[in-house]
Order: sequence, then C-alpha cells, then structure tokens
Amino acid sequence: MDRSTSEKTYWRCIKYSPNRCHSRLRTCVLTHNILKQPTEHICRVDGTTLQLRKFDEKVAHRAMNTQEIPDTIVTNCYKDLPDPSIARLTVRDNIKRRIRIFRQKNQLVKEPNDPNSHLFP
Repeated sequence: MDRSTSEKTYWRCIKYSPNRCHSRLRTCVLTHNILKQPTEHICRVDGTTLQLRKFDEKVAHRAMNTQEIPDTIVTNCYKDLPDPSIARLTVRDNIKRRIRIFRQKNQLVKEPNDPNSHLFP
C-alpha cells in the first residue's frame, strides 16, 4: 500500500524502489472494489520470482503451525518447486536458520501434532 484516504487506497508496485516501476492501482476503502485499473508495469516479474515468494510463505506457515524439524519443512516445501526456482534458492542451512529464528521470535507454545508424542513444548 502506498497511501490511503477516507475513500480510496492507493497501491503501488512492490518493485517500485529497486526497478522504479510506477504502476498504481486504486481501490475503495469500504468495498475493496477496484476503482481504477492498474497502469502498465515497467518492471519484469518472472514466474521464478513468484514461486520463490510462495516457497517463503509456505516455509513460514509451516514453521508457525507445525512442530516439524526445519529439515523436514524445507524438504516438503522443495517438492513443488521446479528446477529453475530451486537453483535460485539460498543455501539449505540458511533456510533452516531462518526457520529457527522465526520460531524463536514468536515463542508460541504449541500443542504436539501427534498425541502420542513424548516431546512436550
């Protein structure tokens, strides 16, 4: 979101700073309907970038909502990615470290996923 008034919300491209893309969109605050269609993008977003973003969201979701070890989370999230996306990922150890840091910051006590589990938070 770029800015908001009492009637409209102005959205800008997420590539505004790095690529200077000036594409904008206006939506209604009350109904969330699009008031003005987005202008043309000058930035280039490829499918790999979108898949990497989905991978990051999936890793964060699993880190918060499961008690799987980081290695299992990364392995399960790798399964859906094509080879070009896997090639652009950071090193596996860095992804696992990010999962551990994410869990430490939230410090939520979760119930075990398996009722027969002997590991208690």
